[in-house]
Amino acid sequence: MAGPYLQVAFETAPNYEGAANAVSSDVFYPFVKTVSEDAGQENFEENDVIPSTLDPLPHKGSASYVPTMKLGEIHPRPADLALWLGLVMGSIDTDAGVQGAGVLDPDSVQVPVGAWRHVFAFTDVEPPYAMQAYSRSGDGICHKATGVGCDELAFKFDKGMMLADASLVPLTLKRVSDPSITPVVSDEAPFRRGDMSLSWLAGSAHTTDFEFSIKQDIEAINELMVASDYPSLLQFKNDAQRFIGGKISKSSMNAVDMAALEAGTQFAARIKVVGREHIQRAAVNIASSSVAAATVVTCAAPHNLPTGTSTVVIAGSTGSTPTINGTHVATKIDATTFSIPVNCSVGAGAAGTVVSDTAYHSTLWIELPGCQLTKADADDVAAQRRREGSYEWAARYDATTAKLATVTLVNATAAYRTFA
Repeated sequence: MAGPYLQVAFETAPNYEGAANAVSSDVFYPFVKTVSEDAGQENFEENDVIPSTLDPLPHKGSASYVPTMKLGEIHPRPADLALWLGLVMGSIDTDAGVQGAGVLDPDSVQVPVGAWRHVFAFTDVEPPYAMQAYSRSGDGICHKATGVGCDELAFKFDKGMMLADASLVPLTLKRVSDPSITPVVSDEAPFRRGDMSLSWLAGSAHTTDFEFSIKQDIEAINELMVASDYPSLLQFKNDAQRFIGGKISKSSMNAVDMAALEAGTQFAARIKVVGREHIQRAAVNIASSSVAAATVVTCAAPHNLPTGTSTVVIAGSTGSTPTINGTHVATKIDATTFSIPVNCSVGAGAAGTVVSDTAYHSTLWIELPGCQLTKADADDVAAQRRREGSYEWAARYDATTAKLATVTLVNATAAYRTFA
């Protein structure tokens, strides 16, 4: 029997009660500490009418629902981080890595085959992106939420981990029978505090802590065009403004920082988080391997190995002595062949697959061309070497680039919104 889990997938459009918008076949099971759910039931009460008694009358059950949902301490993986970023920003533009020039990351490095570049942008198109979510507690109680938008995604670092809290806005949230889902548990490593580097204001004091959030200000409303006790429309609040900002803690209240706050100085800032694992290319079928001192492996399709040497993992191959299965340093010969330092003296191998490292790590960039400090919070003056404190900061529109922010993630996930 499955224990607690959360399953999420994008919808083509937010599903209100009774709607049948398609759900993506790209399904994710995020690592999350807590799932807070509240159907927001408002009872039908009649205690303000004149009855035959002054005692409280029984309510008539639910009159309406205003559901809310929060995820506490998501442990983002490179694979599922793009789902949350797309949900809170509203747009994902994906490009596959290619062999040779073509798709570059923000550091102007070529994105290799086997990796995908996802660029996120705030959108004014309504309705915002939404997802479907199934949750199951350890005692078998299951809920289904539909039309789930993300109002805010807040990142922090604690005990060496990169964590995120999500404030969600569902259209429906109902208890359902156990859907008998078998979660797929990822073995991908999470991002860590030590994976992050920060480019900031020149001359600024040393940074001791850093938090940031992404917010788009959405709400669920009851549209009278749909007969339902639940909200039926997900939209931006009328006065909504996109927001990326947070708090940066400093080892001292530096004069440069204070001057930037007082003058309203804008400066380019960049958050970069580099994962610990190499991105691996998809498995390619092996057609044959030769009898040779350094056996030559021929693939049934291009292997996309770089020129020179790289690491490959072969599995399921049969017929060669000794076996070629395992991890090897491969030398590229051409588009479909490579050699490995295995002396195959008997037989010629066939079948199996080869998976290769790209030597590229999953990486997140958040580029803020017009960042500003917006508020200072200084510690009290005391008999100490330094007066520490923190600043609130925010991305602001940059007139030179005509941008608020650019968010890019390169990982090994090809798609997040696949609809039949």
